[in-house]
Amino acid sequence: MLPDGRDAFVARALSARLAERSIDTQYYMWHQDTLGRLLIKELIDAADRGVRVRLLVDDIYGRDGQDTWLAMDAHRQIEVLLPSP
Repeated sequence: MLPDGRDAFVARALSARLAERSIDTQYYMWHQDTLGRLLIKELIDAADRGVRVRLLVDDIYGRDGQDTWLAMDAHRQIEVLLPSP
């Protein structure tokens, strides 16, 4: 557990930057705010380096970013899963 959201974001972004083979991440709720978009960028950058990214967004609001999830899922190194409500 990290003490605050800023530390948690930095840890996730740094982990994505340092990833060499794969990233498996799961979120209950993903906000399409500044930090959410920055983390998406880190995941896409990792995928562009050849890292396999698997993202599970178990979110009743996940459909709000459906265009983002579809675009990410189109990347050959990214798999996005949005379970049906």
